Amino acid sequence: MLKTQNIDSAKLFKAMEKKGIKTSKFCEVFGISRQAFWKKCKGITQFRMPEVYVMCDLLNLSDEEKVEIFFPD
Repeated sequence: MLKTQNIDSAKLFKAMEKKGIKTSKFCEVFGISRQAFWKKCKGITQFRMPEVYVMCDLLNLSDEEKVEIFFPD
């Protein structure tokens, strides 16, 4: 499978765990399946910018964390 987006999913999941937010919460908010969320986390499909903004807000990420997770290159 070809990756279309490079995110640091390990850091994303660590931030989710730290805030106590489950995958199911994001799936509910975005109206997507768990499979769709996992494809986004693996870089197979892309997170849309509104999704990134919502995730950053819900996780209360610092600017540094945002860059490390969503723009690691």
